[in-house]
Amino acid sequence: MICSRCGNTLSERHDTAEFDDPYVGRISVNEADFLQCPKCDQKYFPLETVERIEVKRQERIDQEIGKFPISNFVGSSDAAAFLGITRQALHKNHKVRHGFIYRIRKSDGCMLYLIRSLKQYKETGDGRFTLFKVWNIEPPQYEYQKDELKQNVTYDSKSIKVTIPVNVTFGRKLESSKEIEYVR
Repeated sequence: MICSRCGNTLSERHDTAEFDDPYVGRISVNEADFLQCPKCDQKYFPLETVERIEVKRQERIDQEIGKFPISNFVGSSDAAAFLGITRQALHKNHKVRHGFIYRIRKSDGCMLYLIRSLKQYKETGDGRFTLFKVWNIEPPQYEYQKDELKQNVTYDSKSIKVTIPVNVTFGRKLESSKEIEYVR
């Protein structure tokens, strides 16, 4: 086969296939068959590998959605009322059924819909958002008097600004600070 991107001949591979998903991050499938272009690294996955990737992706979505507190979810009736449609229309909507609104199934079979996802779906027609952490902000592990070290954290929809200590050592006062901006 020939690469549709650069026209080079594809080589068959049996290796770990990695795929970067914008909502759940990197997905890896071990011992997968796929074709890869040696020139531009474009990968072509057969149906079996795509199905395995999709299973891993759905597992990751379920895992990440499960981290939200139950108070962030509403039932089908409330979700349908919020969207201005009937429950039947909500359950039959192909976008909802294909994951455009994040939801979980309770043990009794009832569906619960993530409120943030519902709001975004109502505004844009797509309730998906990034579920994995792009950055990891850890508080500094220093011993200090409460008034000696103060952290300033400001949030907006696209970034987080954090003022963190730089030259802090055990038993010394904060000498300087540094502002870091994490952008989504």
